[in-house]
Amino acid sequence: CQVDERLSYLDLLVQIRDTSFGAQAHQDVPFEQLVDQLAPERSLGHNPLFQAKFNQNVILKQKTALKLAGLEVSEYAFDKQGAHFDLALDITDDGTLIHGDMAYASDLYRRATVEGFIPEMLALFKTLLDAPQAPLFSLGALAIEPPRQVREAAPQVLQLWDQQVRTQPDAL
Repeated sequence: CQVDERLSYLDLLVQIRDTSFGAQAHQDVPFEQLVDQLAPERSLGHNPLFQAKFNQNVILKQKTALKLAGLEVSEYAFDKQGAHFDLALDITDDGTLIHGDMAYASDLYRRATVEGFIPEMLALFKTLLDAPQAPLFSLGALAIEPPRQVREAAPQVLQLWDQQVRTQPDAL
């Protein structure tokens, strides 16, 4: 959905809900057809429709056991295998605490950068809870602190070669 920064957080949630319900009503459309119709700018380096994901889960207190004739069914917890998107935040409310799990493409982000997102996201969540009717543009952007120590660019191979030639012209 297109985000209008003049909307409040609550209005944005309504827009996202409506867009999600519309998408679910058409979930039988093949992914390839969707991509063809949307015709996004393509790059093999990333997902064609979105690169960042936020997902909220709520664990139900009363679990209903799945019963299948002749089969024993149990819950299976599995480990996530790498990042499927450039950046993903999954939040799970277990009724007591809200847990967060961030996954990121390590070739795009450094761990320290992603960890820097966490206090900013917590501050944003607090602001959204304190003022859900405030326009989105008033919330401010995430202020991620740049790395404290900036390295100089590594010398190119030919620069190193030239330096060796100048310092040891008679060496092979």
